[in-house]
Amino acid sequence: WAGVDGGDCGGRNVKECGLYHLDATPYESVMIGQMGVLHPGFAHGGCKTTHVHAAFSRDGFHWSRTDASGDMPRVPLVDDPLGLRYIQPIAGNFLVHGDEIFVYYGGATACRRCNVGSSLCTEGGDARVVGATSFCNSSMSELTALAVLRRDGFASLDAGAQRAVITTRPLLFKTGLRLFVNVDATNGQLRAAILLPGGREAPGFELQASQPLSRVNSTRVFLNWKRGADVSRLAGKVIQLRFELTMSQLYSFWLSPNENGESGGFVNGPGIKKGRDCTACAPVAAR
Repeated sequence: WAGVDGGDCGGRNVKECGLYHLDATPYESVMIGQMGVLHPGFAHGGCKTTHVHAAFSRDGFHWSRTDASGDMPRVPLVDDPLGLRYIQPIAGNFLVHGDEIFVYYGGATACRRCNVGSSLCTEGGDARVVGATSFCNSSMSELTALAVLRRDGFASLDAGAQRAVITTRPLLFKTGLRLFVNVDATNGQLRAAILLPGGREAPGFELQASQPLSRVNSTRVFLNWKRGADVSRLAGKVIQLRFELTMSQLYSFWLSPNENGESGGFVNGPGIKKGRDCTACAPVAAR
C-alpha cells in the first residue's frame, strides 16, 4: 500500500523511520497524498519530529513518489523557513488561488516533557528519557503556517541549453479544443507535435509547424501551429504528444474544451465552483 523506504528521514536510521499518517486530496486527474513521515530520535529523548512528503495516486491505493537514494534523499513538500517540528498537513489542502497553490501546514515551535518522581526534565524533548517512569506537564506550542507553490508546480521537466525532447505514452483523446501547457520558457522556448499511431505526425500538427512559445512564463497558455490551434478534429483518436524544449521547465499539459483553458479536473479555491476547473460541469456527487 504505502510506507517509508531508504529515501526517507534523510536516509539515516530508516529502521526507526515510519509513516505517521496519510491524507489524500483530489487535484486535477490524480490524488495527492500528504505523507506524514515520523523521524527517528523521539524514542530516545528527542523532540517528536515529522515532515510532510508528497505522493500521487490514481486509485487511492497505489502511490507513486519521487525516486531517492542515500546520496539524494527526498525533500519535504514544504521548505519550512520557521524550523518547525512535528509538522502536520491540513486536510483538504492545495487551494488554487490564481496562478498559485496555497499549502497550509501546522507545526510545533517548542515541546516540553517532565517526569513524575524525577528531577530529569527535558526541554525540547518529546518522549521517554532513560530512567523516566511517567510524564506530566506535557505541552507543545503550535501554529499554522502557509506555503505558496506555483500551480501544478509539484514537479517539472527541465531542459538546458541542449535541445530536449519528451514523448508521452499513448493517450485516448476523447474531446478538446486546444492543447494547453504550464511552462516557464522565460529564457528558452517550447514546441509541440501531435503523433498518430505508429509515431507519424498528425497533418497540421507537426513539430516544424509548431509556433514556439518563447520568453513566456505562464501557468495556462495554448499551443498554436501554422494552420491554427484547433485540435478538435483529432478527437476520438489515440495520440501521443511530443514536446521539444530548450532552457525551459514544463510543469503540466492538458487538452481543454474551450479557449479559457479549463481542465475539467478536480480543484478547489476562491472563485472555483462545484469543485472543478469547469464552469459548465455538474457538481461532484458525494457517495
